[in-house]
Amino acid sequence: MRLAYVDFDGGPALAAAAEHTEIDEHFLQRYCPRVVTAADRMAAWLKG
Repeated sequence: MRLAYVDFDGGPALAAAAEHTEIDEHFLQRYCPRVVTAADRMAAWLKG
């Protein structure tokens, strides 16, 4: 199964990604917070 979560403003995220050498948790929380929340909820659901 493959899932895709695209729920963020790509322009600012891509511009910031070009300036950062590492895409870390802080970056994701800043530019893609709803994607992080969705992934966390999915992981919790899968763990049961």
